[in-house]
Amino acid sequence: MISVFEQWASSLLMLYGGLALGLADGILRCVRARCISKLAGIITDAAFVLSFFCSFSCALFYASGGILRFYLVLWFVLGFLLFRAAFFPLFTRILKKIHKK
Repeated sequence: MISVFEQWASSLLMLYGGLALGLADGILRCVRARCISKLAGIITDAAFVLSFFCSFSCALFYASGGILRFYLVLWFVLGFLLFRAAFFPLFTRILKKIHKK
């Protein structure tokens, strides 16, 4: 039986994993915006998928020993969406400044 404290710790760890995925998404979007070729777009999309699976599996392994729980998946998705809502406008401003130069 898992205690309530362990559930909160696991939930926060999954939230941090989602935030890390959001950061990787922002960085890869900036890289993709700088690239013109279609092959570079495919490579950055593949890098995002790889970073998704790596961050999700690592966070899940450390949070619950690899046991998939529904609420942990929700916390991971919440972390990703939180990053997109809070920090993604910052990445778009940086991207616009890069394109001006």
